[in-house]
Amino acid sequence: MFDLDLEPVEEASINEDAAKIIMQLEAWFESRTDKLQEIARSQPDTVRINDFENSDPDFINGFKAGLIAAVEVMGKFPVNVE
Repeated sequence: MFDLDLEPVEEASINEDAAKIIMQLEAWFESRTDKLQEIARSQPDTVRINDFENSDPDFINGFKAGLIAAVEVMGKFPVNVE
């Protein structure tokens, strides 16, 4: 079993390079969650992922519900750099 016992902290100090990497990761994370939300709000008549394709409305609604759930589980990026 892999167990990390991480305590949340209010504030920590890091060097400038580490701060830049964290800000890049945060931007990447936000772009991915924004894209998932955009897809979930869309009204497609077909879902295509690589070679998979499905036009069943029940499947599409379930797929969109899954995207919404994924965004909720992902939450906000866990680190903030100021």
